[in-house]
Amino acid sequence: MKKLIILSFLIIQAFASKPQTISRIKVDSLKRIVEEDQISKETLYALLELAEFNILKTGELKIDLDSAENFIQKATDLNRRIGSVEAHGNLKLLQAYLNKERGLDTKKQFAEAISVLGKTNDKFHLAMAKMEFSKNFNTNEKQQAQQKEQLLMSALQLAVSSGTKQQKLYAFQELKYSLITGNFTDLFWKIDFMNLMLRLKKQFPDLYLDFSIEKEIASTHINQGKLGLAKNELTKLISYYRQNNINGISRIYHLMSKIYFDLGDFNASLSYSLQSVRNIKTKEDSIYFPEYGNRIAQNSMYMRKFDKALEWYIKNCQYEISIKDNNGLYIMIPKVAHCFIMDGKSLQGLNYVKNIQSKYPPGSVEQNKDLASALALLYDALNDKARSKFYHLRMITLSDFQFSTGEISDDSPIHRQMGIYYLKNGDIVKAKKYLDWTINELPQGSAVNKRLFTHLYGFKIDSAYKNYLSAMQQLLLYQRLKDSVYTEMRSRQFAELTVSYETEEKKKDIRLLKETQKRQALEIHHTKAVRKRISIAAVSLFFLLAFSFYQYRMKQKSHKLLESQKENIVGINNDLNVMVIEKDVLLAQKEGLIKEKEWLLREIHHRVKNNLHTVICLLESQAVYLSDDGRKALESSQHRIYAMSLIHQKLYQTENLKTIDMAVYLPELLSYLSDSFDANKRIRFSLDIDKISLGISHAIPIALIVNEAVTNSIKYAFVEKLSGMITINMKRSKQKIKLVIADDGIGIPEEIDNMHSESLGLKLMNGLSGDINANIHIENDNGTRITLDFDLEPLENDFAFFDDTNHFEGQS
Repeated sequence: MKKLIILSFLIIQAFASKPQTISRIKVDSLKRIVEEDQISKETLYALLELAEFNILKTGELKIDLDSAENFIQKATDLNRRIGSVEAHGNLKLLQAYLNKERGLDTKKQFAEAISVLGKTNDKFHLAMAKMEFSKNFNTNEKQQAQQKEQLLMSALQLAVSSGTKQQKLYAFQELKYSLITGNFTDLFWKIDFMNLMLRLKKQFPDLYLDFSIEKEIASTHINQGKLGLAKNELTKLISYYRQNNINGISRIYHLMSKIYFDLGDFNASLSYSLQSVRNIKTKEDSIYFPEYGNRIAQNSMYMRKFDKALEWYIKNCQYEISIKDNNGLYIMIPKVAHCFIMDGKSLQGLNYVKNIQSKYPPGSVEQNKDLASALALLYDALNDKARSKFYHLRMITLSDFQFSTGEISDDSPIHRQMGIYYLKNGDIVKAKKYLDWTINELPQGSAVNKRLFTHLYGFKIDSAYKNYLSAMQQLLLYQRLKDSVYTEMRSRQFAELTVSYETEEKKKDIRLLKETQKRQALEIHHTKAVRKRISIAAVSLFFLLAFSFYQYRMKQKSHKLLESQKENIVGINNDLNVMVIEKDVLLAQKEGLIKEKEWLLREIHHRVKNNLHTVICLLESQAVYLSDDGRKALESSQHRIYAMSLIHQKLYQTENLKTIDMAVYLPELLSYLSDSFDANKRIRFSLDIDKISLGISHAIPIALIVNEAVTNSIKYAFVEKLSGMITINMKRSKQKIKLVIADDGIGIPEEIDNMHSESLGLKLMNGLSGDINANIHIENDNGTRITLDFDLEPLENDFAFFDDTNHFEGQS
């Protein structure tokens, strides 16, 4: 819808620019010449001008087109007797224009006009014929696009070198329309084309022409990766727009925002994005509101201001709804979903997307693919693996269908999402396949964040394949690129300070030179007054020698300064080379120490687990010689020790030595307890545990608390019942964890105070909850219910952001 509105605006603008090459008074004069019915070139060209006047009239009235056809027929009959090749070419062109106005196919006629006009000196009409003929080529096909480029370039060169002032202005407007709406294959060709148009534009300093060509040049330089050049061009345009209070500056601010976004300077990019929105003043500007809002949201995401990003993405959705553009709306949906997830509101995001789906159902393959992408992200965040898998597969199926029909040739956001999904789920082969596609689809000179993605996930894939050398190289490239962003920012700041300093120094030199000149003038005047007899030649020679000596001295000083600077630079370069070598050595040593540390930690956890199992075996052997009470006490101790040994077992069996996945650990612990008490037949377990990873400092207390609570429930809760259920829920809300252990047994005796009981189990649970700063609450609620609330320790959330941030940068 937006593209249609923009295209309509440009078409209206181009049509409005068509000149009425002759006035009404001249039309009457031309008709008088025709009425004289003389066999002359004057009559012939009068007929041609009258035909052109009726074709180019505003509107497509049949009476005007019939009049034009009548004039063309008379001119054709007259030219058979005169034999003018130039007039014959003009007749071919006018007939083609006439048929175009009537909606007929004119490709062959414009080609014939080009053939005839190419044999004459009428360069302007030849240029117009080539420009019209170029409109028959499909720019989506490379060969046809190249033919169109050649025709337009030829037309522009002809227009620059010939025609009247008004004709050149008309040609400029027509060619500008072709430039803006065309899909060119060669960006360097496009730059040459636009520079020629600037030459044409400079020929009309007294006529107002907009700055779309300069904006297009800057935009093309951005696409070529020439960000510094584009920045200088846009800075000049901003200054001119401000000084002359010209509308349309919001688009220039948006281009500046893109430059800083590609450089990784998100603060500056955000500032220019906000300027884009503030300077929306016309209907044409408002068409680009979603682009501006999208850039603001992207910058906010990278600055971790997720609430602000979500606010702008939702504004964009509301705008797309207001203009009834479902395509634009569904393009935004995956971004909105991702933003809800990063802001810790996955369930709220799911409701929002489903509400959009219900009110504005998707109507195309592309819209269904975007919807599947959003739902796949949200269900994955909600740990609904079945639905997540379903929508991921639906998403890639729709993408593959678009590839097979030729609807798209690139789908890097979808491939990136699939790669990350398979990487999270341990399918390294498929993850590598899709991430390799994503990397191959990145354009040359991609934005910094896209190249960061390439190295970061290259590191993760190589690590998963245990290709540690390549993984280290990818990690180093990632870190260097990340550091270079800030280095470039500092370099730019240093360069700006250097320019300011040098400018100030030059001003000082100019002032000093002026003072010197004044002083010399006074000396000359004084010398002339005192020594009138000194000839003009002697004075001239004196000043010539003085100036030559001054230049000689200045050259000597400059030479010495350059030599000194050269020595300093050589010394600095040598120091830097030494520092680089030392840094590489230290990095290699660091990597070796890290690997050694991980091996030692894994070995420690293994030995601790073995030692704890040895203790369990010793206690089991000792239990044979004890009474029932003693044996029960040792069994309780065995269960506690097993809970701790299981944690150490999980740590050395997984790649992550820091955290325990409670969704895997707790079911295994409960299975052990159920088997130990032979409770499988009479007691059922209901588990609802989020995928939560805890450090060992939290995992062991939680494990012991669960062990105590479940053991007490199995032993005492169901003495009066044949069967029962034990429910364990562990949920995460942002940085808060809530653990609930409940049974439907007889409940805890009322005389027991859960905070001051003499029971060893309750004391142990109170003490362990205090170790992790948790609030514990025990109550009777159709059985015993134990609730534990505590904060997630910072260790578990260190790497969450980079796993998800880069999902949609290619859709801005």
